[in-house]
Amino acid sequence: HSFSFMALMSQSGNFKRYINAVLNGSEGAYALSPYSETIKTYIYGERRSLWEFELSLTFEAKERLRKHLWELKETPILYQFITHNCNTAMEAILNAADQGFADSKHWLFATPIEYLGLLEEKDMIKSVSVVPNAIDKAYFAQGKTFYPLNAPSASKIGVQVYKNGARLTAMPNYRDMRSVSNASQVEFENKLIEVIARYEDRKVAIERINLIAMKTIADYRVAGSSKLFRLGIDESVGDRLSPVAEWGRGAGALVGDNTHLYALAAAGFAQGKRANLYAFAEIGAIARVGESAKILANWTRFADTDKNYRGFDSELNAHIVYALAKDYDISLSYARRFGVDRVTAFCDRRSSDRKICDRLTFGVNVYF
Repeated sequence: HSFSFMALMSQSGNFKRYINAVLNGSEGAYALSPYSETIKTYIYGERRSLWEFELSLTFEAKERLRKHLWELKETPILYQFITHNCNTAMEAILNAADQGFADSKHWLFATPIEYLGLLEEKDMIKSVSVVPNAIDKAYFAQGKTFYPLNAPSASKIGVQVYKNGARLTAMPNYRDMRSVSNASQVEFENKLIEVIARYEDRKVAIERINLIAMKTIADYRVAGSSKLFRLGIDESVGDRLSPVAEWGRGAGALVGDNTHLYALAAAGFAQGKRANLYAFAEIGAIARVGESAKILANWTRFADTDKNYRGFDSELNAHIVYALAKDYDISLSYARRFGVDRVTAFCDRRSSDRKICDRLTFGVNVYF
């Protein structure tokens, strides 16, 4: 059997109710179901691979676990996305069976990936196997290797320094495409509540808040289309903060063993001083270099209904990242904006009359 802890969310709930559930919690439920049905749900219903980790449990610990599950059978418990979620519930249940399963390492936020990584460090995992979905099965057949526990930890603090200032990035729950990870063959990122702040000209400003941001770049011949979705707040011209929503689709292709080429088309809406409907096209490449480095480059062209919103019409980005260790990396980024028609925070004040602005940035990131 499988045992799960989940949030009970109304299918007809509005966005306000969803945000309230994320911030304040919602009704939670434990579910016991045949393991064969769980496999079908993962593989066919949700199209996810199912990784299986056999834990080191004595007979006495298994008996305590079974009795504890019986105690939880009809117990109402609040599901909270940060403090009591599927991962913390799993840890609490295993800790009731054997106190060696307690997580004393992660003080802020941990996903099942981080918790399983800790159990691996403690040598409490006996074996690992996988029931792959159709996509991963195709990659495995090509000789590709990847392992979910190779991903950096879920929380991140990063500092980027450039000529006239610095930027601080913080994410309590993330997977960033610009980090080095060998956890999946598909290039993807998931960000929940990412905050980017800037210090420039002796002033501190919020540059961007991503409430949720998701992006996937995959080989269309194996994994289908590439996707983009973002909901957040952006800084626009005039240091205003504007609500933003974006959605896009595209296609990518794996060239050789380690390079994805891709193209995305997306549409968005931003509410600045005036409403701004916009569209953009992005073409790019992502190349993994060995086990410790990655190179990303893309060019994006924007078309806005409010010409005063963005302050430029296209942007070129290049990013090189090197992982010093699993949870530490350094990066060098170059960005160049074209069609600049006014002074923005990105551009040097002395070059505001130019149609092109650029910036070279050095960054250090810590994952925990």
